[in-house]
Amino acid sequence: MTAYAFGLKTPRAFLAKARREVERLAEIEDRASSLADVALVQDTAINAALTLWHVADWVARWPDPAYVAAIERIRVERPSLKKARLEIVREHIRDSSHMVLCEALANGAKHFELYERPSLDSTRLFTTSGPFGGTAAVTVEADVTVRASVDAAIPFYFAKLKINGEGLRALEVFKGALAYWDNFFTTYGL
Repeated sequence: MTAYAFGLKTPRAFLAKARREVERLAEIEDRASSLADVALVQDTAINAALTLWHVADWVARWPDPAYVAAIERIRVERPSLKKARLEIVREHIRDSSHMVLCEALANGAKHFELYERPSLDSTRLFTTSGPFGGTAAVTVEADVTVRASVDAAIPFYFAKLKINGEGLRALEVFKGALAYWDNFFTTYGL
């Protein structure tokens, strides 16, 4: 890999970076107790979403024969996917609602706004009996939310996704995305 990768040398190293960012978000949320912490929570959540989504770029562009074979296996299993390696990987990972939400957050932060509403299978992320049951498409807003501490005198801040007006902790989505990538790497022997 080229020198501009800041020491990241493999797709697994990039996934490890995503894991560190999610762990960092969990730590920051546990101690975020002032308005000054809001920017840190927001920045860390955005970085986690960006990195989790862009693991796909590393997987698609990595020249190792195992990665090339994995993408070919996906292409053969799903012939409707486009021929370009990156598009094959991106379309494949969009089967995960966690990944679709990471894509929406990453692209929303990068491009100022989303060009299209993220479509997802809510049953993959939400229970069918919950407030999102049966939802085929969502609008996503990211925010930082205050929760009261045990003594109620100190507020805590955490990243929250507003999905159709309801709330979901970003940290839970990111943990789901990490689990998705762990399964992806295991399934394809990477």
